[in-house]
Amino acid sequence: MRVIPVMATKGGGVATDQEQILLGTLLGDGHLQMRTGRKNASFSVKACDRDRDYVFWKYKNLRSMELFLHPPKKFANRPEFGRYPSKVYFAWRLQSRADPILTQYHRLFYQNGRRWLLERYLIG
Repeated sequence: MRVIPVMATKGGGVATDQEQILLGTLLGDGHLQMRTGRKNASFSVKACDRDRDYVFWKYKNLRSMELFLHPPKKFANRPEFGRYPSKVYFAWRLQSRADPILTQYHRLFYQNGRRWLLERYLIG
């Protein structure tokens, strides 16, 4: 099932639950990326180890969009500077494949490489 309207702007309809999760994530800890030489955007969210269940909840609720090739993956993050440069922090990453649906969101959310949002896209 890949039905998802773009921002509920056409006809003033209410966005799907999946769209609300995607939009909320883009307002928070998620981002869209257009890689050089690619024509479509991909979606990514990273979270600390204690937020593992939340990342898996997002995956569970968004996977029917068929954007993900695998579930979230744990990775080690080693800061190069800061108070404890040798400490290893574990985090979770949910990464989608590039997709035309995400490219539509990228055009709406990003301008000159920076994320922005018009008030009319918010519901309520």
